[in-house]
Amino acid sequence: MFTQTDLMTLVNAGDDSLKVSLFLPTAPSGRETLQGRIVLKNALARVRAELDAREVDDSATDDLLAPAEAMVRDTDFWQHQSEGLAIFLAPDSPPRHFSVPIPLTEEVVVSEAFSVGPLLPLLSADGSFTVLTVTTNRVRLFEASRFTMDEVDDSGLLSSLQDSMGESDYENPLQASPVARPHTADFSISNAQVYGDSPAEWQDSQTREFASRVASALTAYQASHPRPTVLVSGAEYIGLLGSTDAVTDSVDVDPESLDDQKLHEVAYEKVQAVLDDGRARALDTFAMLRGGEDARAVVGSGLVAQASTEGRVDTLLYRHLSPTEASAEGGESDVEERRLLDSAVIETLRNGGTVYALDDSPVDDRVRAVLRY
Repeated sequence: MFTQTDLMTLVNAGDDSLKVSLFLPTAPSGRETLQGRIVLKNALARVRAELDAREVDDSATDDLLAPAEAMVRDTDFWQHQSEGLAIFLAPDSPPRHFSVPIPLTEEVVVSEAFSVGPLLPLLSADGSFTVLTVTTNRVRLFEASRFTMDEVDDSGLLSSLQDSMGESDYENPLQASPVARPHTADFSISNAQVYGDSPAEWQDSQTREFASRVASALTAYQASHPRPTVLVSGAEYIGLLGSTDAVTDSVDVDPESLDDQKLHEVAYEKVQAVLDDGRARALDTFAMLRGGEDARAVVGSGLVAQASTEGRVDTLLYRHLSPTEASAEGGESDVEERRLLDSAVIETLRNGGTVYALDDSPVDDRVRAVLRY
């Protein structure tokens, strides 16, 4: 999944070398899946022509495009796509590609900076949340949007109860080795007498400690990734974790019984109202400020882009323009507006603001913002 971290990695690629950004429509199933190979092959031919016109050496072009040309030949790769594919290539940098659940218009950009505009709707706050699944044997964390979700490998959360405990401190005396258990014939001896707590009490204590550590790690993760979190787990862990501030809502089901697609569906159903409410409140706040002629309500890509570079945008509301729409609606002026809008979204996110991508809006209110001051 394309995340804000991925966005910043791309926009901060600061050298002046020519970079290639490719956006392609793809198909998740059916015979159309292999059409993506043809679209990518034709797009790469356009890139070669562009680089040749810029007098880039043929061997450098070959090296730059080699990873994408390998994708053309990889039949299995095209069987695992979604609605769109974005590919980013740069000299002396690892290639990056994202299979995304939104339709993309075919576009080729050769520039000194990566083009990321078509992917920005994926970072809209009304579709961004976290899914946490907890069982005794497995803890998983996902970054999710209203479209899809992707597991976080370096979340800092424990992986299981055993991970929390390390080696078990409790050992049943009748299961210990002969040397470790003198008096095994005396069955009246109790676990509590030998070790303190009974096995059930000890297990309960370990489970509570495990849940506490998961909650602490989740809170730490949310400090740099603030978004609603849905817990999917059984009743025991919902009871221990569901009431913490880190969890927005919960689903009482064994997460191991669900595939990732179904897991996303049940989690999004729980959090959708919260996400929709955030967008509605942002629109109401903008309307109230503008109705009162408050200078914090700003309209227009130029003014919003300027405010975003100054770190003043708290909330940005916009309707994204595809390249086709930009050309059809206003030619060069709308192409420039698209550039300013992309910059405004990036800078708003960089400075900790919130962004909402709207499905529709009046042309004169296509770009709206609520400023911090």
